Amino acid sequence: MAGEKAVALLTAKYGEPKGVVVNLYGEVVSQVFKERSQGFESVIKKYPNIELKSVLGAPQADKATSALNNIIADVKASGKSIDLINTPTDTATLGVIESLKSNSLWHKIGEAGHVMVISHDGLGDILRLVQEKYIDAEVVIDVYGVGGIATEVLAAYPMKGQPVPTTGVFTPKGQYLNKEVTFTSGENGATVMLAPIVVDAATANNPLIWGNASK
Repeated sequence: MAGEKAVALLTAKYGEPKGVVVNLYGEVVSQVFKERSQGFESVIKKYPNIELKSVLGAPQADKATSALNNIIADVKASGKSIDLINTPTDTATLGVIESLKSNSLWHKIGEAGHVMVISHDGLGDILRLVQEKYIDAEVVIDVYGVGGIATEVLAAYPMKGQPVPTTGVFTPKGQYLNKEVTFTSGENGATVMLAPIVVDAATANNPLIWGNASK
C-alpha cells in the first residue's frame, strides 16, 4: 500500500512517477519490516524514472537520523534532492523528522522544499503531524479489529459448532477500520487477514485508529 501511495504522490507532483525515493528498511530479522520493505520496493521498481535508494535505517530513531543524514549529503552532492521517504515504523519516522529539521528540509505539504514522508503503524504523534500536513501519509494497523473481529468470528462459527470458512467475506458488527474481511486458507487452516489502512490529513483523526485513543 505504501508503494502505491508513493507512486500517487510522485505522480501528483511531477505528472508521472519519477524522482528520488528513499526506503529506510528495518532490521532484516523482523518479518514485518522485511515484508513492508519488499512490498514497497516491488512497486517502486516498476517505474524506471524513480531512483530508489534503499538503506538500513530502522527501527531506532537515531539509526534513521544517521542513515538519512548520509543519504541527504550524497544526494545533494549529486545535484539532486530527495522527493519521498518511506519508513517501516513510526519510531524510525521520528528520526527522519530530526534529520529533515537539521537539514532545513522540514516543510509542510505545499511549501517549497517539502519532502514527502510515508510512515507505518499509527502512533499518535505521527498522526498529529499527518493532520498538520507535515507528513503525507500513515499506513495504520487495525489494532482494535485484531481482537474484536477475531472474537466475532469465533462467536459466529466455532462457538456455534461450525467451522470457520476458508472462502467468502465476513462483515463485523463492531466498529473497526476494516468494515469487511476475507476468509482464506492458510497452513494451519482458516485465516482472516486485516488490511492496513492508508490515512492522510483528511482522515488521520479517525477515532478507530489506536494512536488517537488518548484524545
